[in-house]
Amino acid sequence: MKKLMVVLLLVGCGVDAQRQTEPGEEEVAVVQSSLGASTCPGSWLAVPSYDGLSGTYTRTTALPAPAGEMTQVSFAATAGTTMPATGSYSRWVQGSYVLQFGGYSALPDNPAIGAALAFGHTGFPQDGSSPSEVYFVLGLKRNLTGKISALCVLKGGTPFTLQRLF
Repeated sequence: MKKLMVVLLLVGCGVDAQRQTEPGEEEVAVVQSSLGASTCPGSWLAVPSYDGLSGTYTRTTALPAPAGEMTQVSFAATAGTTMPATGSYSRWVQGSYVLQFGGYSALPDNPAIGAALAFGHTGFPQDGSSPSEVYFVLGLKRNLTGKISALCVLKGGTPFTLQRLF
């Protein structure tokens, strides 16, 4: 029954149910999706990696974003398969007419804190500085090609969806 639920969960969110999974990944996916499902619509997968993150995402919520929170972000991945994933970003935030840019670090699932996206200035994280802002990633969705198509993220008390534009 558990495998049937996982297959239905994976098929329902556009992921190829035939892909290879890590031992225990099904259980993590079900637990993680139940966390994300109560706050972001749909079914969500765990975040074992950020492969396929590069692209532009926009915030999709019924209510406007609070002042100072991101409304759109573009990620450019650094070459290589390092964990955490790092690269540069540009983003718009609510209430600002200035495009922000800098470096990011995308941390996969971690038993202590979960998955997270940390944003910093242009040299971050290579220069050893601390992030200026952190969003927790409650789950993700992948399209049929394996790219990330949406992220369910949390900053403060209100989770929201970042949907891939291109």
